[in-house]
Amino acid sequence: MIARTSAGHRPSAAARLYLLQVQLAGIEPPIWRRLAVPGPRTLHALHGILQAAMPWQSYHLYQFEIGGTRYEDPNCDDRDPGVPDPRAFTLDHLDLIQGSRFQYTYDFGDDWRHDITVEGVVPLPRDFLLPACLGGARACPPEDCGGVGGYEEMLSALRRPQSTAAREYREWLGRVYDPEELDLAAINVRLGHREPPGSRARARKPRPRAGG
Repeated sequence: MIARTSAGHRPSAAARLYLLQVQLAGIEPPIWRRLAVPGPRTLHALHGILQAAMPWQSYHLYQFEIGGTRYEDPNCDDRDPGVPDPRAFTLDHLDLIQGSRFQYTYDFGDDWRHDITVEGVVPLPRDFLLPACLGGARACPPEDCGGVGGYEEMLSALRRPQSTAAREYREWLGRVYDPEELDLAAINVRLGHREPPGSRARARKPRPRAGG
């Protein structure tokens, strides 16, 4: 288990490890992840970590809002040159402490807003080279499903498995989608671990599919 600093305590100037609680805004029951991220990782790298942890597919643009400052995706064609580049700032640059909060937004069409809370900050262990997902709940919404409203509409349709809408969603998804399923081992493989931290078992037993 990762120890936590006392509230407001600032570690030394050496590299740190950040324990981040990430929750997708506007959805109940909550979809969340708990991540341990080395401080030398940039915000652009954190974007990639969040994409792997939810997981999203990185098809769309993103931005962070931290302490009143916006950090825009460097791939944005009409990016304001005066806005800080997320490739130039590491977590250790940002003066984050336990209790700090910031926001990550992905896909400005579907507008997936992620509320991020710093739950702990500790000196970075020498052997902690890769980020890790330590916990979480529920599956990420499918890419391009229409934001929170579209996601809820999809779930409503899938609860009526014999309906035309459910059949159309299943065809569009191309796979079985269980909103309660979370595979921590698979997430940690995406984060670069050969041997994922924690159990290889799924964090939650998948809910039986309706009509199965």
